[in-house]
Amino acid sequence: MNKPTPRRDCPSLARPMRTGDGLMLRLTPIAPMPAAAWAELADVAEGLGNGLIDLTLRGAVQVRGLRDETVAAAQARLLEVGFVESRPVLATDPLGPDDPHAMGDSHALAARLADLLTTQPLPPGLPPKVTVALDAAGRLDQLTADLRLRWVGVDRLWLIVGDRVVDESRADSGPALVRDYLERMARAGCRGVDFHSSIALPLSVTPAQARVQNAKHLAPRNWTPACAGVTVEGGGAVATEAHFVSAPLPLGPITPDIHLLVPAFGALTCAQLQELLATPGLTALRPAAGRRLAVWGSQGAGCFPPFLATDDADPRLAVSACPGAPSCGSALRPTRALATALAEGNYGVLHLSGCGKGCGAPGDGTAQAIATADGWDLQGDDVSRLAAGLAAMGERRNDAL
Repeated sequence: MNKPTPRRDCPSLARPMRTGDGLMLRLTPIAPMPAAAWAELADVAEGLGNGLIDLTLRGAVQVRGLRDETVAAAQARLLEVGFVESRPVLATDPLGPDDPHAMGDSHALAARLADLLTTQPLPPGLPPKVTVALDAAGRLDQLTADLRLRWVGVDRLWLIVGDRVVDESRADSGPALVRDYLERMARAGCRGVDFHSSIALPLSVTPAQARVQNAKHLAPRNWTPACAGVTVEGGGAVATEAHFVSAPLPLGPITPDIHLLVPAFGALTCAQLQELLATPGLTALRPAAGRRLAVWGSQGAGCFPPFLATDDADPRLAVSACPGAPSCGSALRPTRALATALAEGNYGVLHLSGCGKGCGAPGDGTAQAIATADGWDLQGDDVSRLAAGLAAMGERRNDAL
């Protein structure tokens, strides 16, 4: 179970990845995990890793700095408290049935799908990094997924493969429908974006399968908060009068008992996680997309530790950075102290990478400073403010030498 995987695959609980600071495990909970499970994760990070814990852009949590002789014990302890292996990755909207806009329980449906994939394993051939998104509240439209079960009404779901609506079902039949498409993808060895060009429909085509051929090309990123229906080529209709929201959750209180927070750089030390868990009334946590953390419990808005951002206007949210030196053996320079100073100076949205691998970089044209032996290489659509910030901090730009 503890054999490291190559970087072309995604790390998971069962498949550690070797990085510059040791071995890394990635966990993707499909529902809130109790505080006791997170306390064990903090102890594992402190005793068996290097004490660093990351939240990812896609809503996972990573335990860093494990060693060959400690990773098996870490895996066993995390499994024992309820963290599970998931392949393919199952992504659910962060609050599940507790979301004010939820039209169903994506957490329960994901658990049923996970059980189905355990009792009826998929054949070999499913490509690495395949993700299935189950979204009952419109919170995952910006998350890239190969398959997507999207609630468009109470007990009414669309199945989206790649970026096409291909079927419609009730919630109770959703897991079997997803498994069927995953099996077809596994047998063809393709991902969702390649599904339609790689898999031929059988000669006997049902009405539902016919929609695979005729479904209008839909871009999830362009969905609007209210959808009056989708018309497919040939005059058919996949759904009508479907109404849903499509918006990320704001930071701060979502309900009286749920808050959404972000740690600086989407990272925690084990000591910081332990401090958060000591917050009176806290009962459960769950990572969310965008390096966020959903917190359950009857806490007041001002009771969280200061290393957590509680408002979308917090300037620390504009800056991201990899662990950097000395935490990562691949890093050529420290990153996070400099990133903190750049955030305080309001030098715009930017990312700092301690080496050329660019770990954690947004990849969307954001201004980046990449450490080299001699200084910083700058990349991005507009690096003028980042360049000014580096100059103000006395840092050297390679193109300015």
